[in-house]
Amino acid sequence: MVLLLVAGVCAAQALAGDEVKDTGKCLLWRVRSGGATVYLLGSLHFGKAALYPLDSTIEKAFAESAFLVTEVNLNPANQRKLDQLTTVRGVYPPGESIEQDVSPDTLRRLKAYLEPRGMRLADVARLRPWLLAMTLMQQETLRAGFRADLGLDRQFLKRAVAAKKPILTLETVESQARVMADGTAEEHESALRHMLDQLPDLGEMMAAVTKAWLAGDAETIDTLSRRYRSDDARLVPALKRLRDDRNVRMVKKIEAFLETDKTYFVVIGCMHLVGEKGIVRLLRSRGSRIEQLDKTGRR
Repeated sequence: MVLLLVAGVCAAQALAGDEVKDTGKCLLWRVRSGGATVYLLGSLHFGKAALYPLDSTIEKAFAESAFLVTEVNLNPANQRKLDQLTTVRGVYPPGESIEQDVSPDTLRRLKAYLEPRGMRLADVARLRPWLLAMTLMQQETLRAGFRADLGLDRQFLKRAVAAKKPILTLETVESQARVMADGTAEEHESALRHMLDQLPDLGEMMAAVTKAWLAGDAETIDTLSRRYRSDDARLVPALKRLRDDRNVRMVKKIEAFLETDKTYFVVIGCMHLVGEKGIVRLLRSRGSRIEQLDKTGRR
């Protein structure tokens, strides 16, 4: 969901006239090397009941895997740690507020978004622009009927705990907090303005991504992430930090799994997997044998 802060929100009209057709594939890839197998499932961090039950190809891959791997493991202890880290870096100290930190035009846009939703500037003034953008995005996602507990990563984490399946991670809560909070004040304000422009269409965008996920349509998910790009040069470093650099680091972790003789079920935000700089393309370019798996029908 972090990617939505800068690059993943698409205007609703982006899919006008487009038709998503079932590809016969799951949004699931298999990578093999020697005795190792790594399954890569594109995750929707916020979901709806319509995602379930999952296709039996996905269920079989999870069942045969010795390990579940997620971006981070948001168990209660890590969630508390993440909350603490984001508070330290995302909340102004006493006596400071967003009113002193952004332009009058950004404040005007923010008030215009808040007021129809029954919120006041005073309700959010202590949040720095990057954390405010994340908070508003999550609220809009919930308002559209998408829930974190129905997200694929949360579902598989819950199931792995119940089954006592070992859980590994590609990132730490510290690194995720850092990647969100790093950057200049100018960059963060630009990201907030960009988010405010797109939030009214977020529900329709999430519905479009969900539809493409169910169709196994990686190309459309890539189109959704590419079709909306800000032309604000100040956001280029953020996009590189939030997507490209993290993809490279995650690929290195996945390649380490491929040097073992174990089977791993890796759940990663779907927008990290697709596209020219996505994890699937990176792995293939580095010599991995990778294939997108066919559906076998829901249970």
